[in-house]
Amino acid sequence: MSSGSGSQLNNAERTETLQELGLLDVSFDPAFDRLTRLASKVLQAPVSLLSLVEHHRQYFKSHIGLAEPWAERRETPLTHSFCQHVVSNGQELIVTDAREHPLVHDNLAIPDLGVISYAGMPIRSGGHVLGSFCVIDGKPRVWTADELDILHEFAELLMTELKLRQEIRIHQQDIRERERLQNELIGLQQALLDELSTPLIPLNDQVLVVPLIGALDQQRAQRMTEALLTGVGKYRADFVILDITGVPVLDTYVASLLVQTSQAIQLLGARMVLTGLRPEIAQTIVSVGLDLRSVVTYSTLQQGIEYTFRRK
Repeated sequence: MSSGSGSQLNNAERTETLQELGLLDVSFDPAFDRLTRLASKVLQAPVSLLSLVEHHRQYFKSHIGLAEPWAERRETPLTHSFCQHVVSNGQELIVTDAREHPLVHDNLAIPDLGVISYAGMPIRSGGHVLGSFCVIDGKPRVWTADELDILHEFAELLMTELKLRQEIRIHQQDIRERERLQNELIGLQQALLDELSTPLIPLNDQVLVVPLIGALDQQRAQRMTEALLTGVGKYRADFVILDITGVPVLDTYVASLLVQTSQAIQLLGARMVLTGLRPEIAQTIVSVGLDLRSVVTYSTLQQGIEYTFRRK
C-alpha cells in the first residue's frame, strides 16, 4: 500500500467522523441490515457487507452470509480486507477473480473468508470515505453493468441514511445547546432576582441595611438568610438592619426563620436589628412563642439606624 493510501486510513478527521456517527462496535441496526439483506437477494450474492474501515481493522456494521468466526466477531484485521482499498483510493473496487488481481491476490481474505469475486462501492460522509458497501461471491464472477448500477444505488441509499442520521444528531446537539443556554440564562436571572429580592446596602463599614419589599415566602426567606449571612462575612459588619416595613404578611415559618437568622448572625459577631415591625406581625411572633432576645426591634427604619449609630 502506498503512503498516500495509508494516510487516508490514518486520517484523523475521517476517524473522528466515524466516532461522531456512532457506528462502530454497535451491533444490530435494522436499517442497514435491511439493505445488506436486500442487496444480497437482488444481486444473487452469497455475502453482502457494510464495512467501516479504521487504521487497524475493518468493522462490519452489517453483514449477510458471512461465515464464522467472522460473523460473531464482526471484524477482521486489514490483512483480510478488500474494503481498505476502496477507502484508500476513494473509488469503487471491482474484482472478478481475487487470486489473479494485482491489488488483492495475496490478501488473506481469499483463503480465510473465501473471497474470490468482489464489488465494493465507497461510503462517504463528511467529505471522507468511511468504508465500503460490497457484495462477495466465492467463485469467479464478472459483475455486469446493471449489477454495478444496482449496487451503486444501494450505496446511495445507505449514504442518505447516514446523512439523515448526521442531521438528526446535529439537530439534537443544537437542542441540547439551546437547553444549556436556557438553563444558564435562567440561572443568571435567578441570581439577579435573588440579589434584587434581598438587597444588601452598606450604610458604612459597620452597618448593613436590608430593605425587604413584597411577600416573604419560604423560598425567598431562605435566600434572604443565605444573603444575610454571606453579607455579614463579606462586609465584616457589626449590625444588620432588616427592614420589613414593605412585607405585608409574616407567617410562622418565616418568623421562626428570622429568629434563627438573628441567632446565626450573632454567632458571626454581629447583631440583627429588625425594623418595620407592625402589631399584627408582632402578634404572630408572640403567638408561636419565639424568643426575640437576640433581636433588637424598632417600629421604623430611622429608629434602627439611630440605634446602630449610638452603639458605634
